[in-house]
Amino acid sequence: CESMDEVITDEKALAFKSYIERIQATGDNIVVVNFLPDILLLQYKICFDPLILHPDGMSIITAEYPVKMAIQNFLQNLPFNGELSVEALEDTLQEVNGVTDLQKLEVSSKWIEPGVGYGLFQPIEISRIPKSGRFKIEDWGGIQYINYQPTDS
Repeated sequence: CESMDEVITDEKALAFKSYIERIQATGDNIVVVNFLPDILLLQYKICFDPLILHPDGMSIITAEYPVKMAIQNFLQNLPFNGELSVEALEDTLQEVNGVTDLQKLEVSSKWIEPGVGYGLFQPIEISRIPKSGRFKIEDWGGIQYINYQPTDS
């Protein structure tokens, strides 16, 4: 299995483009995009249950990182066009065992502009379809775990 974080080789891209040209319906204009993934930036405060998760997000029982795993699984199972819904992502995070609540600080992405490279991060308000067809996270430092206790006021 090839990495989803890479572009396909020129030979494979040419073969795929030739195949698409043969099977496409007359009049259809299909553009084949072979870019590196759009970069996703997530900044969340994750409220955790200290009986289930360590302050760094590691599960006390399995020694895995269930929030990170849930995000990676979510990104691998986006619809065909790669559309990321912020609400669906947050629903996924809320379902992680040990997550009691969360606060979104920022969800944004950047993508490759042909001939330029990656642009600046742009906020994702509700949803976004990635220019490359997929997202990847390079920096997980935006996920903070807090042992939040509500106050009376």
